[in-house]
Amino acid sequence: GERHKVVSLDGTLISRSGIMTGGMTGSMESKAAAFDRQIVEGLKAERQKHVDALEELGCGRERQKESEELRQSIQQLESTVKMHQYEIQAASAKLSKLNQEKQNLQAALNKAQPDLTYLQSRLVERESQISKVTKRINEIADRIFSEFSRQVGVSNIREYEETQLRVAQELAEKRMQFTTQAAKLRSQLDFHKHRDTQKPIKEAQHCLIKAKETLTALQDQNQTLFKSVQEIEGGLESLNEEAKCSRSRVEEVEVQLKELKDFLSNQTSKASKASRALLASQQTHQQATTRRLAILRGADLGAITIQDEDTPMEDVPSSAVNPADDDDETQEPHLLRAKPDFSKLHRRLQIHMSEADRTKTEQEMKARCDGVVGELERVAPQLKAVEQYQQLKERERAFLEELDATKETARTAAARFNQASMQRTERFMECFKHVALHIDPIYKDLTRKPGHVLGGTAYLTLESQEEPFLHGVKFTAMPPAKRFRDMEQLSGGEKTVAALGLLFAVHHFRPSPFFVLDEVDAALDNTNVEKVANYIMSKSHQEASEGGFQSVVISLKDMFYDKADALIGVCRDPVDNSSITYSFDLEKFKF
Repeated sequence: GERHKVVSLDGTLISRSGIMTGGMTGSMESKAAAFDRQIVEGLKAERQKHVDALEELGCGRERQKESEELRQSIQQLESTVKMHQYEIQAASAKLSKLNQEKQNLQAALNKAQPDLTYLQSRLVERESQISKVTKRINEIADRIFSEFSRQVGVSNIREYEETQLRVAQELAEKRMQFTTQAAKLRSQLDFHKHRDTQKPIKEAQHCLIKAKETLTALQDQNQTLFKSVQEIEGGLESLNEEAKCSRSRVEEVEVQLKELKDFLSNQTSKASKASRALLASQQTHQQATTRRLAILRGADLGAITIQDEDTPMEDVPSSAVNPADDDDETQEPHLLRAKPDFSKLHRRLQIHMSEADRTKTEQEMKARCDGVVGELERVAPQLKAVEQYQQLKERERAFLEELDATKETARTAAARFNQASMQRTERFMECFKHVALHIDPIYKDLTRKPGHVLGGTAYLTLESQEEPFLHGVKFTAMPPAKRFRDMEQLSGGEKTVAALGLLFAVHHFRPSPFFVLDEVDAALDNTNVEKVANYIMSKSHQEASEGGFQSVVISLKDMFYDKADALIGVCRDPVDNSSITYSFDLEKFKF
């Protein structure tokens, strides 16, 4: 126990070493003789007992510290109990509401059960009737198309309709679209190739030459007449008597000249009208020729045989009957020389018709042709059905082989994917469990302080245990002496300490050679800076197997400096106008 210097009531001074001096009456021996030895021994034993009890209890400061910690723990537990009570009350209210809703739903279910049973029985009856009718229809269809199904090699007509006809229809539609588009493009190409664009230019140039020649002739005639007038005027002075007669002759010549000019103007206008009419006729003829060629090309593309007036059917070359096998250059002379025989047409179609009647007739005949072609396509036998069927069988076999290979590849890929997924999940869960196990003690070391020796609490939880990669990982940190709050509601320093705890926990799973921490203490106060510095210093003196690590810390806080092994400073060199570094080893100053 602790000793003190004491002065008794009678004036005796007892020093810390046990020496007693002074006093008002008698000596210490006479005073001591007043007590019995057994009583003194009992008092000494009782004193020693109290001294031992005081040593066990410790000093007042430690008791106060422990009582403060117990009081804070009690407050935390009380707040936790209140929170759980609120949760229990909310759960009880929610449970009562759910029970009431369950009763209502059960009552509605009991009320609707007879109707549901009746409807289910009716539904079963209808389904049985539908299945019987469907089975009967299928049997009749199988009996009707049994021979056809046996020929095409399918079990029933439904299989053929679902597979073969659908594939054939798609192929036919695609082939028809391709053929139609190719015919359109070929017709447009031929039209643009054989379009005569130089003829109108040549005609205009010819008319311009003629007009120039006429103008030259008129200019020559005008000069001749002008010379005559000059000769007549020159003889006016010598022939005064014949002046009137000359004037009359001049007038007559002027009238004739005017008539000639009028005649020339009329002839020029007639020539221009004739040229325009000829140009219009040529354009009409060109359009008719183009339409005729387009019709003949359409007939050739449609494999339609056109009877010629001069050539019998047996003398028509094969290239004319099937022109799709030749080039466009060999087809064109034959089409230009072709003279279709119209003697077998109806008389109404042989007479000259107006443009509207001809357009209407063409539309009617085209509609009739389309109808006949559609009817032929619908009822015509497929002469190459066996060959097409063999081709389709070969394609089906190739597709089936490709499908089997694809399925095998898909199975292999799925197995590899599942294996990789399992490995990924195992490795992730291994890392998660390790980090979740070490995050709490690391966070406690970072937040422990004299008033809170236990430190804070931190833990990780998965939002989905079955599919951890489809959801996130929730990180919860509770600083000491604070209630539970979301991470967003913590201060900047508390978030920094929590982030460092998570960083050190992840590092504990896969240790790296060293850390480079760049001003991680920017948002920390002096207390938290000291905690982080002490933690980093303690870990720097541990082995890597025990979770230790080396670190390079960039900081502006002096609390980091005295705990470092070496200091490196960077400053500006005013002489060279560059940066220079200074290093200072602190190992020799440690003791």
